[in-house]
Amino acid sequence: MSAGVNMALGQFSDDDTNKVMIIVADGDSDDGYPADHQRGPGQRLTDFGQFKEDGGKVYTVGFTFSNSDFDDISSGNGYSFTATDAEQLELRMEQISENIKGLISDPLGEDVELVDRNDILVDESEDQDEGTLWVTGDTINWTSGEGLSGTVTLTYDVALKESAKEAGTYTVPLNDGATLNYIHDDRFHSIPFPEPEATVRAATLDVKYRNDDREISSLADHEWLNLDINQEFTTEIPEVGDEISVGNKTYYVQSVSELPPSDLEPEAYTVTVTLTDEEPNPEPEYNGTAVTVQVYVDGVPVTNPLDYVSLDRNTEDTTRDLWEETVGQNGIITCDFNFNTNKGHDCVDIDVKVTDNGYVLQGISPTSSLTEAAAPRTSMMKPAAHILLTM
Repeated sequence: MSAGVNMALGQFSDDDTNKVMIIVADGDSDDGYPADHQRGPGQRLTDFGQFKEDGGKVYTVGFTFSNSDFDDISSGNGYSFTATDAEQLELRMEQISENIKGLISDPLGEDVELVDRNDILVDESEDQDEGTLWVTGDTINWTSGEGLSGTVTLTYDVALKESAKEAGTYTVPLNDGATLNYIHDDRFHSIPFPEPEATVRAATLDVKYRNDDREISSLADHEWLNLDINQEFTTEIPEVGDEISVGNKTYYVQSVSELPPSDLEPEAYTVTVTLTDEEPNPEPEYNGTAVTVQVYVDGVPVTNPLDYVSLDRNTEDTTRDLWEETVGQNGIITCDFNFNTNKGHDCVDIDVKVTDNGYVLQGISPTSSLTEAAAPRTSMMKPAAHILLTM
């Protein structure tokens, strides 16, 4: 077979614009299969490989014979066929003939693929005879037995191949040498179409998991995001303390590196999740019902109460140790705390200390003992107690 292929290569001239080789075999080769590259250092192209590199197409037809090595010498998907009898062989040759004589040949760019080959729209002008559309491998073909007398528009959707998805801003060719093919003066000619391109702005996210300086590849996540369509990654990133199982092993999230910003740029982002074997102690929660306090100075509510008093959890209240106080715009102090649900009750003892020596504590009164006139009218909540100071 190799000798026959070499003989066929000698039949082509440099002036040939559309070179096609059809190899039909009814059994295994006795002198090996032609290779695209020579053996040894450099892996230089053979004459057969150069034929393909220069745009030549190779079809293979196995007649009552099938062999993957034979199929591999073809130009790829859609260029290798099998026939079990003479009738099927004739059909295969007709199919190849149709592929070769297409008026329009539109190979897809190497980095894109058809979204749906059954969803290609053909728009033919009124003065154009109806033609035939078919797809061979990654090439879209259209032809008409009456030739081209009007205009033909082919519309289809393509998607970026997984192998071509990367971070950054880059240009992707959408086809790879689309041509208008015709015969004139008994010679085959091709006129190239302009090659459309698409500009891609994309970001990538890699989430890596590590434990004791060892990467756990089975948990790793990778996401590619077209920033012209979406602006937010969908990959879920665990939080500190989360439990993660790998087989029969349980890990806990010890730390998470810096997350991607909300305003993504076309670049690669990496998040590292560090796991530990040790179960973390649960963080205590402010589970008590917040206590609210209003400070009055000479009968007038103040908006800066911590300038006059300090509040703290009574040291004898040992059921829990959390304590936090915040002051609202209306001067009401909100005290958050926690308690032991098994041993304590939803209440807290508060120590009050006057910090301004110019005032003394007149008393502490529950809200119900004060008149409505004394209460601050801008308060959004009703304090549980009032601290009364006077000179």
